[in-house]
Amino acid sequence: MKAVARLIVVALAIVSLGAWCGCEQEDTRSIERVREKAWVTLDGDGGRFCAVAEDGELRCWGCPEWGSGAALVFDLCQPPPGSFVDVVLGAGHTCGIRPDGGVFCWGDSCLAGACLAPDGPFVQVVAGVGHTCGLRDDGSVECWGCGFSEPSPFDDSEPCSAPDDLFVQLASDWDTVCGIGLDGKVRCWGSYVE
Repeated sequence: MKAVARLIVVALAIVSLGAWCGCEQEDTRSIERVREKAWVTLDGDGGRFCAVAEDGELRCWGCPEWGSGAALVFDLCQPPPGSFVDVVLGAGHTCGIRPDGGVFCWGDSCLAGACLAPDGPFVQVVAGVGHTCGLRDDGSVECWGCGFSEPSPFDDSEPCSAPDDLFVQLASDWDTVCGIGLDGKVRCWGSYVE
């Protein structure tokens, strides 16, 4: 059943990809194109970068070219149209926060569910290999994805098993998420948490 659900997600993503992939648009991968504007936020992962401009435009560069190395289903350097206020890069996927707090994600990790964002609003989003977590304005955390996560040698949790605590900030790496709680203490969940 999971395999059928993933195939449906992939089929829908590929259909929607044609609507916004920019495959026939001017190439925006060049760093030269990024130097034209003032930018307010920036993130990077594995040699690729994305930034959000003052006017809400989202631009990415440094992505692998189609057909070079890994088989890419989605072009990570072709963000969807629309306005954004923040961007975060995971390993194989990218997520942007819209002005209304909604999250839109794209990339190859979508095959693992990392792009199936719940309804917002979110004030912060972090991403890892196959997971994404969002911080809501009330301090609660919601995570999705985890399709590529390995079982932890230290505990049974995974990046999607967020605690019920309230947080003020999140950070994520490959397959672990940490947050600063309202009490100022750091709590982590996922693989390699001792």
